[in-house]
Amino acid sequence: MPEEAGPGNFTLDNAKQLLNQFMQIHRIKADYEYESRGPAHRKYVPLLVFPFQNSLLTLLDDFHHRLFTARLSFFIPRFSREVSVTERAQSKQEASRQCALKICQQLLAEGLMEGFNPTAPSKRQLMKNNFIYEFLTSPALKEQMISTFTMVQQYNATVNPGPYGSTGNYSGGPGAANYFNPLAGSRGNQQHDNAPNYLFWCAPLPDFNPWTGTKPDDPVFTGMSVETVNLHLQDQFQTMVKDPKFQKVLATRMKLPIYCIKEQVIDLIDRNSVLIIKGSTGCGKTTQVPQFILDTALKQGNGAHCNIVVTQPRRISAISISERVAFERTETLSANKSSVGYSVRFDHIYPRPYGSVLFCTTGHLLRRIQSGLKGVSHLVIDEVHERDTNTDLLLVIVRDLIRMGLELKVIIMSATIGVHRFKQYFNNCHVLEIDGKSFLYLLSHLFTQILPISSNRNPLPRSTVLSRGHHRDHQVAPYKALLR
Repeated sequence: MPEEAGPGNFTLDNAKQLLNQFMQIHRIKADYEYESRGPAHRKYVPLLVFPFQNSLLTLLDDFHHRLFTARLSFFIPRFSREVSVTERAQSKQEASRQCALKICQQLLAEGLMEGFNPTAPSKRQLMKNNFIYEFLTSPALKEQMISTFTMVQQYNATVNPGPYGSTGNYSGGPGAANYFNPLAGSRGNQQHDNAPNYLFWCAPLPDFNPWTGTKPDDPVFTGMSVETVNLHLQDQFQTMVKDPKFQKVLATRMKLPIYCIKEQVIDLIDRNSVLIIKGSTGCGKTTQVPQFILDTALKQGNGAHCNIVVTQPRRISAISISERVAFERTETLSANKSSVGYSVRFDHIYPRPYGSVLFCTTGHLLRRIQSGLKGVSHLVIDEVHERDTNTDLLLVIVRDLIRMGLELKVIIMSATIGVHRFKQYFNNCHVLEIDGKSFLYLLSHLFTQILPISSNRNPLPRSTVLSRGHHRDHQVAPYKALLR
């Protein structure tokens, strides 16, 4: 039978919860202190004829004589009241419940705590209800709210894009280009009055590190002109290409499906402000697209004007992908020296200030955009099909940036089938679809090299697994056909 409620509808079942709420409201931190009295429980080793009967009697005897004491003491600063209660019971839980019940009854008697109303709605029910509160406001505040609302409406109408080109490029409407001032740190008179502060972008600048927002710390680039930086980066690129280790890794990269359309990817990025790349998992879009852009700029002697930001939804992927790209470029992640780096919360290795790729989380880029997107030429947003809050917010900001008619290149990559929503959101921009044979290639490589399985589903001998004869290919052929 349920326990009858005492004064204030307090019971052993709800007293502890209500007391915790009271302590949270008044910011009181206190814990129960426990003590035990009586003989401790011991493991009984039966030696008599009826061992079960003797052990049961012994355990009951110990339980009967063992008591627990719970003590709770705390101070209420608001009422300058000290509370201290001690209760005993046969278990810690029961002692703490009785202690909480007694404290609730004391606070209720002194008028420091309200009673419990079982018919009152809970917090979850209150959140589900839509309450309308009427409050009085001054005429000046009301006019200010109306003017603010009108300004927001005018801004939304002003940033609407004008006519679009056939290639999907944005060409801003009247006055859209006035949102942009190419001078870093100066917004000038050209800045639109209604433009928010975060809608700020500038191309890579000489003697400026976009990753740190300061002058380059590396003495190699200090005081260099843009032409000298381009020649220096071009020489480093030619040296990297001639490296035998790079050629060996390049042979593996060339097997990826996206490498077959490298020139098409570069051409579409040059001709479109926004490009959506749709490719299945394993096609190489995450690791290869940033390298295509960077290598093309370095080869053409335009590396000083190429800084790429690649977003990832998780920090582990940003770090691991940056390490993989650095390996493919025969580099080691090094601050201000390598062409690849990463930046996540509480950890970062920034790349060199010119001709580099930075892998970061979406949240890190949002924090960076708050002070303006300075010195970035290409923005690659990866894994947009996951549709988390940060990614959706980033897409909203990026669309406003593109509507200004800037020279910022945006590449959106997704592995999902339904990319029509992203295409419509960016005004029917161009979509590049990559063949999904890479996943079949990876799985067949997995079956062939790592998990060779015979046709009768029995493990192959070790000699057969390690051999390179036709037996292994014959065994995995049915699985390859099934994958196709």
